[in-house]
Amino acid sequence: MQQTPRAIQLIAIDTQTKKLVLCQEAIQIIKSFNDKCKNFAVIVVVGKYRTGKSYLINQLLLQQSKGFEVGSTINACTKGLWMWSELIYFESGRNKEPIPAILIDTEGIGSVEEDMNHDVKVFLLAMLMSSYFIYNSVGTIDDMALQNLGLIVNLTKMLQKADQNTQKDLFETFPSFLWILRDFTLRLEDEYGNKILPKDYLEAALKPLKGISETIENKNKIRRHISQFFSERDCITLVRPTEDEKALQQLGSVKFEELREEFQEQVLALRKKLSFKVQFKQYKGKAITPFTFIEMSKYFVDAINQGTLPEIATQWQMIQEQEFEYHINTQIDYYKQAIEEFFQEQDLGDLIELNQILLKKIKNYLEANSEKEIFIKKWKSVKKDLERLFNDSQRRYQDLQLIQLDTIKNNFIDEIHHYDKEDFWGIVDIANNAVSEYLSKNINTNELQTYITQIWESTVQRIQHEFHIIKNLSNLHIQIQSKQELEIRRLQTDLQSYQEFQLEDNRQKDKLIEKLKLENEQIKKRNSVSDTLISDLKLQLEQLQQDHNQQLKSIDNQNKQELNKLRSIISKFEQRVIDSNVNIDKFLNLYQQQEKEHQQELNEFKIEILKLNSQISDYQIQIKENRNDIESDKKNENYYSARKQQKHNTNDCAFINNMQKQSENTLQEWKYQKEYIRKQLQEAYYKIQEEKKQNDALINSLKQY
Repeated sequence: MQQTPRAIQLIAIDTQTKKLVLCQEAIQIIKSFNDKCKNFAVIVVVGKYRTGKSYLINQLLLQQSKGFEVGSTINACTKGLWMWSELIYFESGRNKEPIPAILIDTEGIGSVEEDMNHDVKVFLLAMLMSSYFIYNSVGTIDDMALQNLGLIVNLTKMLQKADQNTQKDLFETFPSFLWILRDFTLRLEDEYGNKILPKDYLEAALKPLKGISETIENKNKIRRHISQFFSERDCITLVRPTEDEKALQQLGSVKFEELREEFQEQVLALRKKLSFKVQFKQYKGKAITPFTFIEMSKYFVDAINQGTLPEIATQWQMIQEQEFEYHINTQIDYYKQAIEEFFQEQDLGDLIELNQILLKKIKNYLEANSEKEIFIKKWKSVKKDLERLFNDSQRRYQDLQLIQLDTIKNNFIDEIHHYDKEDFWGIVDIANNAVSEYLSKNINTNELQTYITQIWESTVQRIQHEFHIIKNLSNLHIQIQSKQELEIRRLQTDLQSYQEFQLEDNRQKDKLIEKLKLENEQIKKRNSVSDTLISDLKLQLEQLQQDHNQQLKSIDNQNKQELNKLRSIISKFEQRVIDSNVNIDKFLNLYQQQEKEHQQELNEFKIEILKLNSQISDYQIQIKENRNDIESDKKNENYYSARKQQKHNTNDCAFINNMQKQSENTLQEWKYQKEYIRKQLQEAYYKIQEEKKQNDALINSLKQY
């Protein structure tokens, strides 16, 4: 089960001996980083106790409020060195892939509970382990702030006791330096009132003071040592996170969004700076691995506990050889596992081919993960160990194949023993199948021939036992013997072809070796010419770099002028865009209002049409009823009644006919009115669509503008 990321102790302090101790839990976690990355950066934060180092790490690097323990009293909170249990990644501006980093918080220096000697140990170990060294302090860089770094003088005294090579190696190992000034309230200006960068402020503070007194010399000594120890250095300032005193005492529980806006901006800028500055922990241009980091840390701890400076060059060579041995052991385990998986398969493949593939993979891995000199020195012995493993595997492989051959033979004997058909050719077919199965195995020819002979002998014995017919048995034996001889001749032919192929292959190898020797001599000649060209090119490159730097300065000035012009143009363009947006909003509101009015008119027209359709339907029903009444009266009245009522009915019929004509005229009038309204609706619809197209075109043109 994966554990939640947390702070774990990397270096503990033995309470009795006061010596540094590398913690086993941290070692195991760093070893587990092998599965995640090959190299990594190491970021260490150092500073006086109770200056908020742990809070800075949580907000700045872990980007969370809970991480390393944050205290609220005057007592030191962190003891020894602590690391985060997971790698953190920086989106580098120089590399395509993010850079993984180990994050380390240190015990605050200057605590009343510890002496200067203890602080020197912690400070030196932090410098040796880190690739990026962050020093955290509160306020400005004044004499007191520099005096807090006075332990550098003690480091210098230790360095002076070491030889020049040790001093050189240590200076090459020292990391990049970033001084973070917390709760900074001053304006960054030079003596003439011009704005300056925090880095310029740091460099100005490190300039030697004028004077020859002992006090001034002691102050200048600290400045010189800081400049000497940290050739690559930078500085950044942060305002106080909040003005609330109660919140300051409980910063660990305050959300980042609730802090001062200026502090949030400065923290984000600092995160971005780290993305460009953080780099892999290296020694002599070679990035260290988790294994190397652990072993070097063990050596640093032992040397510091003994009160000596570590001789990095000698120890580096030893650790590189140890790491190579570690990689050898892992690769031999990998080789054994691959061979074991090979033997677990039911259908055994080509062991020689598998061995060649594994050798190539192991060689490539060791070349990529070790120093070239160590690889050349150790590869022959590694190859011998792998060849010994291969020979053992080959013997095991042959034993397994012999077991398979015995199994085939036993199955064959069992099958012909239980064969109950009076057909000896069936027995011969069984024997042929067994022989075919033999031939499918990659076995030594002599052993294969022995097993085939045993198969045919068993076949003959079975036929003799089954039929007891000597004559037929003789013919059968001749046939079997003939087949056996043919099979043996075929095997001998294959063996001869294989031997010829081997001879031809050896001749081709000899030719290739001769060709490679000639090409090697030609390459050596070309290399001598190339060395001369390279030296000339280096001189040209240096000249080009000088010219390039001058051009860059000129281009930088031009870019600044162009940038100012572009800013002016952009501000004007933004104002025009704002005006255009206002006009567009007005036009859109007008267009939406007109569209609502057109939609309302269209709805009224639709309602009117529905009313007309309803009235027309009523008139049609009334006319139909009148016609039915007239026809019914005509059928039911007799002729007499018709004569008697003729005058009266004539009047009624005339009335009904008039009503019918009137209804038909009204219906026709409604139809005309309906058609007229339909045409008006259609014209209104076309007009609305045309206005909509014009409005859309106008909006698009305004957006393009």
